[in-house]
Amino acid sequence: MHDHDFLIKINGEVVYSNVAAELRSEITGRAMKSYLKTKYQWSDEVFPKIDWKSLEAYMKSISQQIRTNVHKLRYGWQFTRQRKNVFELHGKEDFELEDESCPLGCGDTDDTHHFLTCSSQPGFTKSNTELRRLDRFLQRCKTPQPLCHMILTGLRSVLCQGNPVVFFGSSEQEETAQILRSRRNQMETFLTRQP
Repeated sequence: MHDHDFLIKINGEVVYSNVAAELRSEITGRAMKSYLKTKYQWSDEVFPKIDWKSLEAYMKSISQQIRTNVHKLRYGWQFTRQRKNVFELHGKEDFELEDESCPLGCGDTDDTHHFLTCSSQPGFTKSNTELRRLDRFLQRCKTPQPLCHMILTGLRSVLCQGNPVVFFGSSEQEETAQILRSRRNQMETFLTRQP
């Protein structure tokens, strides 16, 4: 190293480019961590368990429109009949407001997360497609099969009201059951290897 050479380190890691962004992230990161811990009532042990870099990579990989929809979903800002009635409540009688049931006729109330589970709309098929896409992404990232299984099964049970899990483009229930058995065995093997 020459006398005029220098390195910038943040938390022991050398910053090679985009110093301003790294510095801003470090400075505002502490305040953001504190805010998130308070808002979601997380302990100090919970925060490091979240893979923030993967979350950031995923959010950067999707279009701005989808990113906006993710934020709307996270904060419950979707447009629903319930929300419409809240805004139109002023100056109207109850009988003048729209019925809060699903506009596609499934019979459920059109609330914040209804579009995820409504079997009468294309969104139901879309959630299946997105789960398959997530499955392929996890496979490319070489995520351990037991972890893939837990993530996808959990999301599937929430998004699709527990309908049979169908990944890798298969629609045969027997093949699905076989995949589930295989993943369950892999998960048990994976979990028994942990210290």
